[in-house]
Amino acid sequence: MESVSMNLVKLTGFESIYAIDDFQKEYAKLFGKSIAQRKEYYKKLLVNLGILDKLKLDALEMQQFEPLSNEDGLYSIRHVSKVNPRVIFTMVTSDGLIILLTCAKEKSTSDYTRAIKKARQFRNEILQSLQEGDNR
Repeated sequence: MESVSMNLVKLTGFESIYAIDDFQKEYAKLFGKSIAQRKEYYKKLLVNLGILDKLKLDALEMQQFEPLSNEDGLYSIRHVSKVNPRVIFTMVTSDGLIILLTCAKEKSTSDYTRAIKKARQFRNEILQSLQEGDNR
């Protein structure tokens, strides 16, 4: 798999939430031309990010958060609905940083599988970059 150049952006209003630099554009694209849906789900996402920012991994006790099966260190924020958007994130526990990696509408299993694969690649690159930074 080819290497992806990325930057992390700290999300305004949160202590420890970061995102891949094009995450917000990618999230907006999930909803196409439906501005009302985009606003509705973005508002829900912000509420859940607030919970995650405060509770960290303890937030996984709540139904809208879940660890991904067979994916060490990847988690999902889900809004079960007709639209079914998912946000995949990781946590760098040594720093307590939460990083939003990617998102997808789960219309089919393959949509979610592609998003998980992308998130896994991003997570691996981030961890490698952090390790290289520690070794300098």
